Amino acid sequence: MKLSINLIYAALQESVPGAMLRKRNKNDNELLLSYPHYYPSSFTIEQNRVYIAPLEHLPVHCAPNGPCLLITTQMPGKNISMCNNLSIITVGDTDIATLFDLVADIFDRYNQWDSALKELIFQDAPLEAYLADSLSVIGNAMSVHDNSFSYLAQAGITRVSGLSGGNKREFFDPDFLLRVDKQSSESIFYAKELIYFRDEGTKLEYYFLNLFSGSTAAGRLVVISTRRSFLPQDGALIRHMARYLEAALTRSAFSGCGRNLRRDSLLEYLTGKDHSDDKIIHLKTVSPLSKLQEDQSLYCLICTCWDSSLTEQYISFQLERALPDSVSVLFNARIVLLCTNRPKQTVDSLFQEIETLLKKYNVTAGCSNPFTDFYDLKYCYRQAEFALKSKGHMASAPLLSHFKSYTLEHFLQYGCSILPWRLVCADCVLRLAEHDKNASVSYCDSLRIFLDTGLNASETARRLDIKRNTFLVRLERIMRFIDLDLDNMDDRLYLLLSLRLIQTPPVEEPHPFSI
Repeated sequence: MKLSINLIYAALQESVPGAMLRKRNKNDNELLLSYPHYYPSSFTIEQNRVYIAPLEHLPVHCAPNGPCLLITTQMPGKNISMCNNLSIITVGDTDIATLFDLVADIFDRYNQWDSALKELIFQDAPLEAYLADSLSVIGNAMSVHDNSFSYLAQAGITRVSGLSGGNKREFFDPDFLLRVDKQSSESIFYAKELIYFRDEGTKLEYYFLNLFSGSTAAGRLVVISTRRSFLPQDGALIRHMARYLEAALTRSAFSGCGRNLRRDSLLEYLTGKDHSDDKIIHLKTVSPLSKLQEDQSLYCLICTCWDSSLTEQYISFQLERALPDSVSVLFNARIVLLCTNRPKQTVDSLFQEIETLLKKYNVTAGCSNPFTDFYDLKYCYRQAEFALKSKGHMASAPLLSHFKSYTLEHFLQYGCSILPWRLVCADCVLRLAEHDKNASVSYCDSLRIFLDTGLNASETARRLDIKRNTFLVRLERIMRFIDLDLDNMDDRLYLLLSLRLIQTPPVEEPHPFSI
């Protein structure tokens, strides 16, 4: 799980009261920190690491590739301010071995908690179990309420001091909620982020967090601070537990608490014989995947698990949890995953994340080409399915197989009978055709003649009735659009077929609508 600087610092203070947070990196709370390491002076500091070191081993200039945390065993000297991208916690006269054990215990404590929450998912445990297993970490009274705030689960003390009559609060009256809303910038009924509220009448502090099933509020988690004021790390702990509560609320045992509209809509769409505009619009509007920015695209993946010790439900849950705004369903005994890259995230970075997850859970997958229109989902599902089947024929196939690697094979087998011609054509040819719409010179025609002549620049220039140097300049501009290898016979054939499709596109069904 993700351990922020606040979590480590607060946990370390419990054992070493003299611990001090001396230096913070601005991104330190977003670190995905690894297990602690000793820091000999000969090592290079790496990104997102925790190092335990005496002060004398701390170099004058530290420039790791990104932020990290370093914990020293002495009070800081003047050189500590010269360390770049570091967050630094110092302690007093604690020996290096004891300090290492303390930090290692912190990681073990949170990892054990995370493992316990995962086990409850497998057991279809009641909500009370999640709260009870989290008391040792969060330490405040907690309760979960359904969408109408009727009582579902509770953990911690049953009577909270300061409440009227000394009774536990099993619901929240409208007047109380109104006071919360007035002091919050966003209503607790619609907020996904934690809302903090202090009740001046009882002097109690509250955290409200909506639990979402799909994009619909399925329940609300309320944490009441009775022993101390909320600390910065409390929000991170509550959010972490809430992710498991959201998964529990979507399971069959809690189907009455709220349906996962994204997952249900995707499954209905895949199983439906017709793909009417109502279904597609519904799938779009209930999903945050619809709010794509210019640099984002959708991808459809079909995954197959080869590890019998892991269930498809578990892997589906882990994939959806690890990837942003993703939706997964079990369909035809396989996992269908709909995901997108984060804003400003490169596609290569997204695929690297996916491949890491596939390797971790021993899963192979086929991936569609990128798309942004939900109407293309049924075709992109076919692309991912074909990529998954085709990779089975290759002995050294990667875990993640892309349809673009098998597009030519698909076209030779099926033509345009399964996929529309625009989804079979090479993307670079489509970009060339888009360029030609407003250009005085046709790059598509020039490239087609160049391929027809066997990459003979002189003969191509003669057919185009231009000088050879003029054509070479044009070819250089054309190659900026091309992401295929002209020296590869398969790529050249694919380009030729795509250029023919652009020139005389087959007649197909009219696009019924575009969202």
